[in-house]
Amino acid sequence: MIIIGLMPHLMVANGNKYSFKSVNFFNAGRFQESEELLKELIEKKKIDSKILNLMGGIYMNTQRNKLAYKTFKEALKIDPKNITAVKNLVTLLKRLENFEEVNKHLITLSSLTNNDLSTRLELVNNLISLNRKEEAFNLIEKIEEKEKNSEIVATTKANCLFLLKKYEESKKIYEKVYSNNKENYHALFKLGYFNLEDGKNEMAISFFSKILQIKTNVRSQSEIGLIYYNIGLAYERLNKYDEAEESYLLSLKYKDDEVNVYANLSNNYVKKNDLDKAINYIKKAILIEPTKRILYMNMSIIYDKIGDHRKAVHYRRIASGSIIFKPKEEDGLYELNIEEL
Repeated sequence: MIIIGLMPHLMVANGNKYSFKSVNFFNAGRFQESEELLKELIEKKKIDSKILNLMGGIYMNTQRNKLAYKTFKEALKIDPKNITAVKNLVTLLKRLENFEEVNKHLITLSSLTNNDLSTRLELVNNLISLNRKEEAFNLIEKIEEKEKNSEIVATTKANCLFLLKKYEESKKIYEKVYSNNKENYHALFKLGYFNLEDGKNEMAISFFSKILQIKTNVRSQSEIGLIYYNIGLAYERLNKYDEAEESYLLSLKYKDDEVNVYANLSNNYVKKNDLDKAINYIKKAILIEPTKRILYMNMSIIYDKIGDHRKAVHYRRIASGSIIFKPKEEDGLYELNIEEL
């Protein structure tokens, strides 16, 4: 459920059985019944900011985003200090990727919550979403003046430095965080990344593997997929192709639409001289991203190794842009549909 903190605010709304029942229905995920009760209240002109906030929550949870936006705005028109409605509006605007308006409401929320740390950090991250990296860094430095011992402030600052391409400064902060907390997700991930970039593949594997051992650190299937991909990349660079294959396949288990995983897995099979599998996985990569020309060059290299030079030349022509390739899937395989330019 998306809505933040509805229950405590709505329990006092109008103080009647309709509002109590509506909250209970909402918390049980019975949005239609909750909505029907709220509409009865609205028809009886028993409207306040909290009731509208709940109605906005119902609209948001049932994907009626335009109505949700309008209703949260109406709630705030009645009571501009309704913190829950502001938070819900911010959540909705993030879903709609309207980060400019998110910024405006986060500034309001910060003033309503007496510069609450979590709100100010959210503002930093939103500035990053707006590609206003310097502003984000300046804000996190101001926050750090009052929160010198905060781990999350430190990792947020390190991330800002990373995005500003100040890698050494960023790395030093992550190393300090890691020295104090060996289970910090952000430090483990970024130190894994830095070691991978520096060619310290064994160290990279160690850092990424630690994240997987600490299950509470991993917050999404996509993140798990990315971690396994990075481990696979490190193993491949160490010429440990069986371990790389295992990690890449695990990555696809958690995130099966990542073109780089398919491409790297194909390349790994080339190194293992399993060319049939190499072709199969590069074709899967092409289906995901058919305009990525390097994939066709990879296909050309595989066919050269097989000895089918006609197809190798053909795919090199696609890679060079002299012909267009339109892939289509059929029974798990791919047919060529070629148009001469």
